Amino acid sequence: MPEDNIIDIGKLTADPDNVRKHPNKNLSAITGSLKQFGAARSIVIDGKDVVRAGNGTLQQAVQAGIKKVQIVDADGQTLIAVRRKDWSDSQAAGYAVTDNRTNDLATWNFGELSSQLQALAGHDIPMADLGWNEKDLDIMAGHADLPGVKFPEYTEDDADNVEMITCPHCQNQFPK
Repeated sequence: MPEDNIIDIGKLTADPDNVRKHPNKNLSAITGSLKQFGAARSIVIDGKDVVRAGNGTLQQAVQAGIKKVQIVDADGQTLIAVRRKDWSDSQAAGYAVTDNRTNDLATWNFGELSSQLQALAGHDIPMADLGWNEKDLDIMAGHADLPGVKFPEYTEDDADNVEMITCPHCQNQFPK
């Protein structure tokens, strides 16, 4: 790998409009995973080195002492895989569980998510391709005719204790 594809982690910028919240429990789990298993998941950056997926991972990689980022330029036509040959079977299985759990522990910033989805609705990107539909947008905006459905605001401290429910129609998770 050419040296010019490895940069200092500090050259990346977190997404200022990130639609995910990372409560302390989520951040601690990410840090624990990075310390236990090392870096294994890629993050996604745009052409301006802004992190578009993996903001929590970026933040906690710094906390875990990771100083470098290996950049892989992609064209969208080739799937990129991160291979960790150094893992034992138990490390590989442990990482798989941890990776899924850290995702569960993050929450949505519903205000930002709703704004971004509404802005994208006017472009040639179908909401279904983003994993959302009009009913989801209505629910987030508080316009759906579903008694008792509302999205209370939580502080960062509250987020660790928020109970989530899964919508039986769209399978998205929302605070109870």
